[in-house]
Amino acid sequence: MALAEQDWNEVRIAYRGQSFSRAKPKNRDRMEEAARNGRISVLWSTRIIENGLGQVLVRGPDERNQAMPNKRLFVFAGGELPTPFLERCGEKADTKFGEC
Repeated sequence: MALAEQDWNEVRIAYRGQSFSRAKPKNRDRMEEAARNGRISVLWSTRIIENGLGQVLVRGPDERNQAMPNKRLFVFAGGELPTPFLERCGEKADTKFGEC
């Protein structure tokens, strides 16, 4: 949300689900309001397939891939870590399973 509050940013959220069902109510309300006001674009039922130089490849609910211009990619994995995707990006996933 902080990124979306800056006028010079264009923020898209690729979300695997069809709604923000697991978000805390206050966070969900803020996201939905930002989407209604055009501050963010939500790509429902969408997965990131590949992060490339200057673009990101997403797969939507129709199972078709679409390339979108992109400068930065933030991964908020939640409860299910997208390990294969992170490894394809050259990142190593280190899970702690409750350890600090």
